[in-house]
Amino acid sequence: MNLKNKIVVIAGGCGQIGYPTAKRLSAQGARIFVLVRSNLDQAKIKMLELSNPELEHKAIFCDITDTDSIKLAIAEIKTYVERCDILINAAGTNKTVRDFRNLTDEIFTDIIKINLQGPFNIIREFVGLLWKSEDPLIINISSTSSLRPSINNFAYGAAKAGLNSLTKSLAMALAPKVRVLAIAPGFLENPTSGNIARTSEESENLKNRVPLKRLGTGDSIASTIEGLTMYMPYATGEIIVVDGGLTI
Repeated sequence: MNLKNKIVVIAGGCGQIGYPTAKRLSAQGARIFVLVRSNLDQAKIKMLELSNPELEHKAIFCDITDTDSIKLAIAEIKTYVERCDILINAAGTNKTVRDFRNLTDEIFTDIIKINLQGPFNIIREFVGLLWKSEDPLIINISSTSSLRPSINNFAYGAAKAGLNSLTKSLAMALAPKVRVLAIAPGFLENPTSGNIARTSEESENLKNRVPLKRLGTGDSIASTIEGLTMYMPYATGEIIVVDGGLTI
């Protein structure tokens, strides 16, 4: 199986998970559209580095928290294609806040808007293009923070737990036409966008908490996405944990 002639849209398509996903799916024959809200010129260069460049992969500006921005991005996509086969919500942000009293209104709202409201906005606006596909699929990137307590940022775990609920609700609402899945990564080698970089000691401490004794990578999550797009046609409404055993 491959993804030849599939149209893939990736929100956050040049991030830690989004770009490895773009590389894997383009290698399988998909045409890639990435949505980014910063470094658009750099994103356009990255699109030239994907497999099958004759497919003209595109990077498009889009602020997922702004519905008008999403509509403009869709209008641009429609100048190239008429449908979306696979929609991936990989945009996200976090900020370490070790004392909840320092979790300000601004930080809380920003994290909820980007990690929960943003994916909903994208899905709501893209559903018209998804309905034009023969086998449409939505994949949301959640987190194991949605499944276990966290003292570093209550807002991030709450947002991702909301995304899990949204995934299941949309799987019911959009069935039988559209399938909706989520992946919950554990600790990755690079912190979530917006977090401060870890020290080597902090990384080692995290590895020791994981049964497999190593941290995940963007590509390890991208390979899971690749598998979902190609080999799991009967799955919907599931939160698939990819965390090296962290939540066992």
